[in-house]
Amino acid sequence: MIHRDLTPGEQAGLVGGERAARKHDVFLARPRGWRNQVWETDHVQAPVLVDVDGRARRPWITWFTDCATNAITGVAVTPVHPSRESVLAALRSAVLRDEPYGPLGGLPEKIRVDRGKDFLSRAVTAAFDLLDVTVEALPAYTPTSRAPWKA
Repeated sequence: MIHRDLTPGEQAGLVGGERAARKHDVFLARPRGWRNQVWETDHVQAPVLVDVDGRARRPWITWFTDCATNAITGVAVTPVHPSRESVLAALRSAVLRDEPYGPLGGLPEKIRVDRGKDFLSRAVTAAFDLLDVTVEALPAYTPTSRAPWKA
């Protein structure tokens, strides 16, 4: 069942830990390019509980990462599932470079997004258009096809 149900990266991680698993992952697999050439963005649910109006919740983090430097250029933390609002908040913090933002960030040439409706919503794509940023929608994720994305 392990060989059938787990990807090679997951199997390597069980044997050799996170470093072994990363050798099979898309992490850092794309060309590096130069600063602000390409950013990527995504969401993750934090593995911590925080008090939100008296209820314990796991917050969501939306971030933009510069592919050349691996720096997080912008971030938004929300107590609920991410939406276009959290994407726009993270984008704002990514492009502004004055205090309390920056010094990283600025305007990228291209942003890679997954095919989530929040990243491809009219409001978010309109913001990308206003900033003159090209949007590349990546192939849909499937657990059995972890081939590196093409630049």
